Amino acid sequence: MTLVFDPEQHAYFLDEVRIPSVTQIIQRQFLIEREHEVLILPFSPKEYMLKIGREDWDLACNFGTAVHTATEYDDHGILNEASLDTPLVPYLEAWRKFKSDTRCEILSIEEQGFSEKYKFGYTLDRIVRIRKLPNPRTCVAVLDIKSGDHAHLSARIQTAGYQAAYNEGRKVGRAVQRLSVNLFKDGNYRVHWWDDPTDWPAFLGCLTLYNWFQANHK
Repeated sequence: MTLVFDPEQHAYFLDEVRIPSVTQIIQRQFLIEREHEVLILPFSPKEYMLKIGREDWDLACNFGTAVHTATEYDDHGILNEASLDTPLVPYLEAWRKFKSDTRCEILSIEEQGFSEKYKFGYTLDRIVRIRKLPNPRTCVAVLDIKSGDHAHLSARIQTAGYQAAYNEGRKVGRAVQRLSVNLFKDGNYRVHWWDDPTDWPAFLGCLTLYNWFQANHK
């Protein structure tokens, strides 16, 4: 099976058939978080964007993308720091601090793939091995980068989807841990380890509802 990613549409095509991404599956269920409160909203993310204003929505999305791009280029060793916008600098410093503090070994960057069984695509921020923490976790882990202190609950479901798809059919190097790293504008970070076994069933619930909505929303 062949996976093709269209960056303009941010769409995945499996053998020319469009499939959803992990993020789209979660967003379709209207999981939008504000100050640690999950809002199950009776409208789509697009409609939510219209309610809060396109400018604020676009600014938040674009800034998050910029933070991800800066960390990606830095991990590849190709970042031109002179071209980096000033507001992005502390987020990059926070990412570097996390890597140094935890002796994070990066195994994969922005890896794309799909679940053949469940028919969804993904782009993993990182596959890592963490070597230095109060309780070191030296196993392979799925890592998701967040800019700011948000999306805790949806990150649990998101990383569960990533982990299951990444491990599908894999016998060696399976990801056995999940974590999110929140980067802050003061140059600090916070690590969240996710190990609740109900996160995967919750993701499957989101996927079921997504597929139901796609089949019935005309």
